[in-house]
Amino acid sequence: MIDKINEILNKNLDPIFKKIGKINLSKENILGISFKDNEIQVIELVHKKNSWKAKNYSYQQIAGIGEDQDIFTASSYLSDQVKNALDSVNSKTKDVSISLETSNVTTYNLQVPIMDPKDLHDSVQLGGFWEGFDETPDSLEEFVTSYHISSSNEELGVMSVILLTIEQKVLEAYINIFRMAGLNPVIIDMNPSSQMNAMIAALGKESFETPVVIFNYLKDASYLTIASNKGFSITDININEADQVLLDTIEEIEDITTEFWDEIFERLASQIKQGLIEFETQYESDPISLVNVVTDRPNTKNLFIGLEKQLSEIVIKNYDPEESILFEDDAKKYLDALPNKSKIINCIGAGVRRVNCYDVDYEHEIYGFNLVPRANQLKINRKAKSFASICYKLSFAIVLLGFGYLVPFGILKVVENSTEIAGLRGVLNEVSDKEKLANAYRTKVDKLDSKVFIVKAFGTNKKSSAHLIESLASNIPDKIRVTSFKISNGKTVIIEGVSKDDASVIEMTNLFSNSPSVENVKLDNIVGFTEADKGKLYSEPGKNKEAFPNEMISKKFTASLAMRAVEGEKFNNEKIYAGLLAASKKRR
Repeated sequence: MIDKINEILNKNLDPIFKKIGKINLSKENILGISFKDNEIQVIELVHKKNSWKAKNYSYQQIAGIGEDQDIFTASSYLSDQVKNALDSVNSKTKDVSISLETSNVTTYNLQVPIMDPKDLHDSVQLGGFWEGFDETPDSLEEFVTSYHISSSNEELGVMSVILLTIEQKVLEAYINIFRMAGLNPVIIDMNPSSQMNAMIAALGKESFETPVVIFNYLKDASYLTIASNKGFSITDININEADQVLLDTIEEIEDITTEFWDEIFERLASQIKQGLIEFETQYESDPISLVNVVTDRPNTKNLFIGLEKQLSEIVIKNYDPEESILFEDDAKKYLDALPNKSKIINCIGAGVRRVNCYDVDYEHEIYGFNLVPRANQLKINRKAKSFASICYKLSFAIVLLGFGYLVPFGILKVVENSTEIAGLRGVLNEVSDKEKLANAYRTKVDKLDSKVFIVKAFGTNKKSSAHLIESLASNIPDKIRVTSFKISNGKTVIIEGVSKDDASVIEMTNLFSNSPSVENVKLDNIVGFTEADKGKLYSEPGKNKEAFPNEMISKKFTASLAMRAVEGEKFNNEKIYAGLLAASKKRR
């Protein structure tokens, strides 16, 4: 039912949805995550003014899980590691796009009859779809799929489809790890396609008119990924154990321009050449002239020398994220700590992804794989929520605009000449000015209201009031906060407050003793300030931890001041008002 409603809305409101979708896409924020059982990378990318910026980035090595553990048994541990990585990323974003290793995902390159994407989505869930293909998932019910239509041949009536599958229980284990960390996985992809999406940020979508090649040379796996607007391929590079041992030590060798090393690199280069030729032949592309290298090796000088010698017609280039992305200072410190900056590519590829619930043309994505279960339903739900929010805001704006138009229109109908209009405007301005004046008086009254009790408590003895305020303003140390005043018998002030220490209270009583305004001062009590006292204090209106920091409170006290009668002194309103304000600052 929801799908049908969505279809109707798309058909009739498509132009509007495209505009809304572009706005929604520009505001969408997502964390890109590259995740392995021994490391995690998190990045937050924003796109502004035709450039990408890394606001936040974190790289964390994980101790890894034991040989007797896997993602199912070690989910709590791995979730804690994700939390630790996020602690280094100052972001409130909870939506995450995750890139996983190829070992978790199976890739199929299929040729199928041209059909509508929705029909294709429904067909891959049926066993009959897989008849005639050499490779078939063991049980469709136990797998989650995602696909991408790479090209179509109208003459032959077929289209090339890249299909990803992942075992459902494995996928759910990964999702559970991130949900336990307080995150919301909205996109799950694999490293090869994530890498190609990262190349979009570096090269632009138009660059995929010719093949883009990435050679992954990693400690645990080596493979070649090639993509263009015609096709996609992943080719395993199998390095025999003996060659791998030697290649692991190659950066320690001073001179590799020998026949011995030529033979090793010839074996490696021949597999790369074979992968390139197969892609060129299958998709009738021009000869490939550039190979980007992604590696976790700290040094690659000799590796590049050896490859360039055997692949003389091809440029070998280490992927550099800083060529296309500006890293802010906090993000760059983690980038610089990487053994090789190229290994951030999976994280970047995940970070440029967006949910894109309106399905508008997104120039920073060549592959939209998403293995999150019910990913399409997620987009529909977000689209409905977004559209509902827009409708609410729009209706509210219409009401305001209508009110703003109709009321003046009605007035103009009643008032028939410019003189009356001018008079009306004058009245409105006068009312507005008086309202502003009234608000100013209210503000002043509010400020004075909590202090007026002092003057009232002393009755008509305004001079005593002034001297009391002056004493309070000058004799209460900074390490003391007064919580309440009480006036007794018209001349005795009972002060309750909190203090950092005993010495500050003693200092206060000494200051009051030397004040000409105070006849006698008495410290009624001074005791320790308990946690219960803090709870009560902070629950009172106007009292908060900013005004009463924990570190400033260890004691509470009560003191009594007998005020000295003042005769023959002229009452000064300005002095009283200034004193009230000063006392207020001390009292709060």
